[in-house]
Amino acid sequence: MRGYKVFQMTGTLDQVAEANAAWVQEVIVNGEPVIVASDLTYANVVGSGTGLLEEGVTSFGGELGSFIEAGYEMVTVEEAGEVLLVLALF
Repeated sequence: MRGYKVFQMTGTLDQVAEANAAWVQEVIVNGEPVIVASDLTYANVVGSGTGLLEEGVTSFGGELGSFIEAGYEMVTVEEAGEVLLVLALF
């Protein structure tokens, strides 16, 4: 999947959360595919302890929820011998 963007930012938790939400919305508005870089585990999606969103999920879980609510579907793509989990609009 050539030509992808990676969200990276430093700052306070609130600043990063706000910038991440804006990035997710930009990706959705542009209909861009998303490579899922984290494992789909309970700990990564729901988690526990610090860093949870108000809904009781991690920021990764919140991102997934936003993409799925926007109509994205999960598919696997093989590229350069590697299998990637991708969220895409069809």
